[in-house]
Amino acid sequence: MVIQDLIGEIREDVAVQFAARQIEYEAFRETIKRAPGSSSAAEDIIDQHASGILSLWPRASSEIRKEWRERLSRSMRGDLPESEISNIATLIRAEVSGRASGRGDALARAVAAARAFAGRYGRHVARARVMHSAGVQAVEAYEHWRAAVGTLLLAGASADKSRDEYFAQTAYLVLIRMLMVRVLEDKNLTPRVFTNGGAALWFRQVEPHYFNLAQGRSAARF
Repeated sequence: MVIQDLIGEIREDVAVQFAARQIEYEAFRETIKRAPGSSSAAEDIIDQHASGILSLWPRASSEIRKEWRERLSRSMRGDLPESEISNIATLIRAEVSGRASGRGDALARAVAAARAFAGRYGRHVARARVMHSAGVQAVEAYEHWRAAVGTLLLAGASADKSRDEYFAQTAYLVLIRMLMVRVLEDKNLTPRVFTNGGAALWFRQVEPHYFNLAQGRSAARF
């Protein structure tokens, strides 16, 4: 029961830390919803750029326009390479070549503006990720676990139950690594630092880093 109680306490600590990281992650999401240097929504500006490019081929079918709008939008968000904007522009240029004077120049300007925004927005997101790195790291690690493992273990489970399982597995992992270090100390295979400081060392070296431990980066902490 002692081990189970300890795991339960660690799991509760993990849950509290994760809740704090979620708040930070939500701040990250709110930041990247805004366009860089503007109070406007990033999605609105992305849609404006996509519409500007697609308007230069008014005869395109609704299916093509829908597909290309999605590709343009994903490129400006950073989900696809920025070169995808130029690739679509090349296809449009081939379709409208010779049909309207000046349309090629308008297309070039629209593409340049879209790519410029994509570059600014990418840097904006990168800065936000650094600013809120702890929250982003924790939540994305959980989402990766849920996609890779959680859906197999807990098919159809609620989000709350999936999180509880993740917290429990993180607690088990932390405890196992602590015990492994303890064995190495007893065998004189590593300096006795973990058990030479008691509770103070626990709060300083272990508790703040549960999610780093869970992601395989614990060696330096011991």
